[in-house]
Amino acid sequence: MQIRQSVSDTGASQSDISKLEDLVGATLPEEYRQFLVESNGGKPQKRSFDCADGDNGGSVRAFFALSSSSKPFSLEKACDIYEGRIPSLTLPIACDSFGNLILLSLDSNRQRGSVYFWDHEEEDDEEEEGSDWTNVYLAAASFREFTDSLY
Repeated sequence: MQIRQSVSDTGASQSDISKLEDLVGATLPEEYRQFLVESNGGKPQKRSFDCADGDNGGSVRAFFALSSSSKPFSLEKACDIYEGRIPSLTLPIACDSFGNLILLSLDSNRQRGSVYFWDHEEEDDEEEEGSDWTNVYLAAASFREFTDSLY
């Protein structure tokens, strides 16, 4: 995947990645770890994607970065903002221009490493915190598959 504009000054360090894994309570899939080391977020050249159901899809505004200098595309900030709103054991890895997210599954019971589109327009405020999957759509079986499918 080509990044057309960086949102961070440097790639993520192994120490920063370990801190994130401690924060989320899970290890990151290797493909995503490598992306953080090499690119640490950014605005991709190709941005559009489709979901597996064929009805949804969108575009990636930016992938979040592990860096305090990457505001407003800070991965740590996104984790704080969306805690309790996105399903448990998912990590917000990117956003679009409309408040929707791209999530990475960290749950071994739900296709660990798969990528989902989270539609904030369909968010149900009355669901139990962190358990609602009604507004989440499978975009790809892996991070690599997702980035390779961008057009």
